[in-house]
Amino acid sequence: MSFKKLRLIHTSDTHLGDVTGHPQAADALIAVVDAVADNEGDMFRLIVANADLSPGMLLEINGHEYDIEEYAEIPYLALPSYSLGSLESLRLSADLDTILRGELIRTQTGCVRKNTLGADGEWRNGALTLQAVALGARLDHSIPATGGQGVAADNLLWEMTVFWHDGDACYHEADWEEETEALGTTGSEIVRPLTVIAR
Repeated sequence: MSFKKLRLIHTSDTHLGDVTGHPQAADALIAVVDAVADNEGDMFRLIVANADLSPGMLLEINGHEYDIEEYAEIPYLALPSYSLGSLESLRLSADLDTILRGELIRTQTGCVRKNTLGADGEWRNGALTLQAVALGARLDHSIPATGGQGVAADNLLWEMTVFWHDGDACYHEADWEEETEALGTTGSEIVRPLTVIAR
């Protein structure tokens, strides 16, 4: 699977500026490499948060594909570390029917960008989050660590979020569940926006 299967993707990246388009897996890899180089880091780990809210996503690192929940269960200190030379490929992907199956979180771009916490205090309003963190990073234990290793309290090098959006409600709002059910169970919704934000 590849990012080519994801439609109507919007990306923004603090290193590359705001762009709209269909990013390839190589773009994610370049963003990580640039972030690490800018911060003069040598080694880093890739951590995820909120995988339990988007179980339909797949993460591929150096040719090894993980179910996102499988990767989320790996303890932080057991995760492999990478250098600029050892991270050869990085990709998040999904099947086209992931939204219809309810396996990708729905929320709104504004709530993700502002980091409005989710219904149960989740980072970035529950959006699936992938971070590259320096080896010395501390995790923020004030954020629920369900669905992943957590999020960085410091030494964050790069971040990417994935979610879909339609309707008006953010994940933390009272009418989110009812609105999501109405939007996500009809065949006409099969190709809907997916949003990827790399920070």
